[in-house]
Amino acid sequence: MSTQDIETTKDIGIVGILFTLIVIGLGVAGVVWLGFVMTGHDFGNQVSQEHRAAEWVGEKTPPKAPIKITVKNGSGCIKIDRVRIEGDHLRILTHRVCGVSGDYAEVHWRVVANNTVIDSGYTNWQVTASDVGQFSEFTSDIQTDDRVTEIDVNNRSQLD
Repeated sequence: MSTQDIETTKDIGIVGILFTLIVIGLGVAGVVWLGFVMTGHDFGNQVSQEHRAAEWVGEKTPPKAPIKITVKNGSGCIKIDRVRIEGDHLRILTHRVCGVSGDYAEVHWRVVANNTVIDSGYTNWQVTASDVGQFSEFTSDIQTDDRVTEIDVNNRSQLD
């Protein structure tokens, strides 16, 4: 065997290795691409099933606007200053506006989604603010989800 034949054999070996690596690389890329396509297809099917189920029960698209909070104060000595939503909790800040004795108060709320009341309730508590101008705060559990559009809060004191 001549020297020229040995060099040709080496060249074919390197070309063969490079060709093999290219084929393996294309195969791996094809499998990864197929994995992405299948995952995307499965996700699309799941979203489509959830959408059909939502339509079946009459659910509309969730609102994109912030939840509107409406506060209506009664005529008593306890007034609602601020209402905040913290997850599934309603945090209410109140203050005393008159010096009449009696510190019982009641707060009612309604959670509304697409003009439908999905949760309502009330809580009564002994207000810790006994002097005019003092503040008190309490937290109550409420049911919220992506459909909620508004929450109505009102209060009634012992004298209303």
